[in-house]
Amino acid sequence: MPKHIVVPDEREKKLVEIAASHNVTVAEAVGLLLNWAIEAGKVQPGIPGIEVRRVAETVEIDFGDFVRVMPLGHAKGFASAIGIMVGPHQTFMHEGVKMIAQIDEGGERYLGLKRRGNSVKVLGENGEERTLAPSVALDLAALVKAAAE
Repeated sequence: MPKHIVVPDEREKKLVEIAASHNVTVAEAVGLLLNWAIEAGKVQPGIPGIEVRRVAETVEIDFGDFVRVMPLGHAKGFASAIGIMVGPHQTFMHEGVKMIAQIDEGGERYLGLKRRGNSVKVLGENGEERTLAPSVALDLAALVKAAAE
């Protein structure tokens, strides 16, 4: 659920400046600041409420309401599909996801991704789902990719 934060006018102007210089929304600019803090070692990587871990030759993504488990190759495809869905070439998302799903016959089952507006919806095998903002989806993709390598 989105939260609203109140910042002084001067901070809002700087956020708008950061957003404009990176061609993103103000909300995505906040994500940039968080990622910069992670890169600088000031904040631990991760997404509150989502745990990504490698277990033997699989990657598990625990969303709380459901857990996605996929082989390493499929996890890399999952991460790539998220990048396609929220990246600059998202108009080709459908074709890209179909290509990634063709890793093997079971590949499509492991993706379980859909668009919801400009966000990404992750589907669980139990019918549950989780909608992620684009910047959070990209963070998830990075965590999954790192776990799969």
